[in-house]
Amino acid sequence: MEILIVIANHVKINRLGKVWPGIDVEFVTLDKSYIPDIVYLSTEHISRHDKEDGKMHGAPDLAVEIVSKYGVGRDRVVKFNTYFVAGVSWYWIIDPDSLIIEEYHAEEKGYMRTTAAAEGEVFRPQAMVGLEFNLSELLVGVENEEQ
Repeated sequence: MEILIVIANHVKINRLGKVWPGIDVEFVTLDKSYIPDIVYLSTEHISRHDKEDGKMHGAPDLAVEIVSKYGVGRDRVVKFNTYFVAGVSWYWIIDPDSLIIEEYHAEEKGYMRTTAAAEGEVFRPQAMVGLEFNLSELLVGVENEEQ
């Protein structure tokens, strides 16, 4: 939730588009759908969100997956490949155990890792110029609140 708030605030302040948590994304050309943990659509592509059915029809500009210990292969391989083929421009993978964030950008032959941050480092994604956060600092106290 903390990550969503940081991204959503950046997008809102800079009038970049809209951010959703856990929205159904239908990749019509692939006849598949996924629910990424966080999805961003730029203002230019906002029409891909259907207010009537609440779903996104087509590729978001950014999909963010927070890896669970049971979904590592799905997020790092299956979704990674599907998102690329479906036209998702930017893909972030966040590992909550190691506090590593990786950003990938779609290039002609596949996703290219453009930036990453390890535990304690500041993450500065190329997908959202000016956004930066330290995941370790962002999550301080969150574990205690959940218990």
